[in-house]
Amino acid sequence: MTFADLAESIREVAQIAPGYAYMDGDKYKVFVGIRRFLAVKELYEKEGHPDVFKAFVFKEKPSNYYDLIREENMKRSDLTGLDKLYIILKFKFASKLLSSRDTRLVSSLREAVRGVSIQEVFELAFVERRAKAKGHENHLSLPELLFLFRDLHSLEERKLFAIFFLIYRIPLKRIEVENFKQFAIAIAPELSEEELEIAGLSKDDVEEIIAIYNAPPYHSDIIREEFEEKKKEARENVEVSEVESAKECETEERPESPAEEQPSFVNELPKEKVEEQPEEKRENFRAIRRSGRA
Repeated sequence: MTFADLAESIREVAQIAPGYAYMDGDKYKVFVGIRRFLAVKELYEKEGHPDVFKAFVFKEKPSNYYDLIREENMKRSDLTGLDKLYIILKFKFASKLLSSRDTRLVSSLREAVRGVSIQEVFELAFVERRAKAKGHENHLSLPELLFLFRDLHSLEERKLFAIFFLIYRIPLKRIEVENFKQFAIAIAPELSEEELEIAGLSKDDVEEIIAIYNAPPYHSDIIREEFEEKKKEARENVEVSEVESAKECETEERPESPAEEQPSFVNELPKEKVEEQPEEKRENFRAIRRSGRA
């Protein structure tokens, strides 16, 4: 349930479940039901009612403070994996706020997202939101997020596999990482324009990912670097042109010197033919796709 949905529910049927708060001097500190409190506050500021937030109030911070928070979070079925990931990244005591089933993934997720831009987390949240707007009610789970951040290396890859999780419900537990990439090779070229729009990907993005997965292992890093270099050149093309023109105006003509030959790492590598996927294996992947989508 989104914040807007929660506020609408309180407007229609009032606040049903009370929160928890404790006295801190002459103020109340809400520690369970904060979203409900903010929804009530927003409704009061906009519409003048309700003017009371229902809560159980302790005279001081209770000794079982974290247990009460944990109990509340375990009751809430609307916490998505991305909600939980936010808690893990924001609070050092996240293991005290989540269920025991989720707690075991806290350290692994923190390690997996080390060095990852928080913007990438937001981008996956946008993919989830667009999928919901198209009628897909699934959410990314913590194990799925761990796979996305630990085993994949670019935002485009993560968005692509997010689509498999959100729309096709491909079971992560049943497929190893390499098999999952083979599934992408077989199915990704068949994604519809609507599915690409949900993921925020272009056909070129998908073709680049498939080229990386199809390449022999020693070629894949070089191909990835070529893709990244092309994107960098496209972004900096205008700026580089301006700098070069300025240099031409400032410097005098000089005699040309023979250009130094640059090594071609790609050409030096032995070429190997990439084996094509047997048609039977592709059909198996398509069968998985159909069963996941059903």
